[in-house]
Amino acid sequence: MTTAAAAPKYVYVFGHARTEGAASMKNLLGGKGANLAEMCRLGIPVPSGFTISTEACTVFTEQGREASLALIRDEVLQGVAFVEGEMGKRFGNADDPLLLSVRSGARASMPGMMDTILNLGLNDGTYAPTKCLEVLRRFTERTDLRNYSTPDNAPLRGGKFTNFEGGINIPFLLKWKGHIPEGVVFNPPVSALDVFATAAAVAGSPLPTDRTYDGVDLLPHLGQAAPAEVHPALYWRSMYTKAVRQGRYKLIRDEKAARTVLFDLAADKSETTDLAARSPAVVEELLGKLSRWEADLRSPLWPQVMDYHHRDRDGVYYFPL
Repeated sequence: MTTAAAAPKYVYVFGHARTEGAASMKNLLGGKGANLAEMCRLGIPVPSGFTISTEACTVFTEQGREASLALIRDEVLQGVAFVEGEMGKRFGNADDPLLLSVRSGARASMPGMMDTILNLGLNDGTYAPTKCLEVLRRFTERTDLRNYSTPDNAPLRGGKFTNFEGGINIPFLLKWKGHIPEGVVFNPPVSALDVFATAAAVAGSPLPTDRTYDGVDLLPHLGQAAPAEVHPALYWRSMYTKAVRQGRYKLIRDEKAARTVLFDLAADKSETTDLAARSPAVVEELLGKLSRWEADLRSPLWPQVMDYHHRDRDGVYYFPL
């Protein structure tokens, strides 16, 4: 007597009701999928979801799109139904849709992964006056596998965790059908903090007036023929590492390494030439602005976990995490 082999499984759900993966299944679920499943098992509240296994990706590579879709279609639909039940929302519902964030993953961190899709479930039928703003942020980091501590976003300097352009200069996309013209390129730098102010304005929600906001509503600026700078200056602070950008100049202050560097981004976007010694007046002005901005901030409310060491031609820069 022979027993029929169990059908291969390609989709693994994770959530409050049940979780089918674990940290030990990294080769099958990729790093993200395995870790999300493990967090659910530990009782950490993470949004429910499902992971399509690396074996499904192998089928796609070896047999093509149609073969892989035939194998995973029913399991994916079951996974969507599972998330709908967990979240109490329906995928594609016009009034209160379930939105899915689709993330790429692999058994090991690697460069060149597919673009992340952040708006699955948004379509012409799911727009409503108070939830019509869709903001996408594409992080285009290409990681050097020889040493993960040195991400490479060449030709920009540095990468994730740093205040160099390779760490903070990323594409920022907005879409609001019927309100934001298609194909508009907006060159002045903006901040992720602008998302809050813009979303509040779109929703018609007035903000309390008893505090200062670094973010601004971007919508009035997007239709201008020759847009001006949205922010007179942009600031960053993470413990002992700070930065300020005003116009063409950006200053980075690493207090741990007792180093202050200045770059002219208009002429040197790759930040190859430190102008601090040649332009002391600019350094003094930007340090003054940074100090006045910091005076209005609260102390960090979260603990520092580690020092990130960024090594390049000038030696080591420290960025706290």
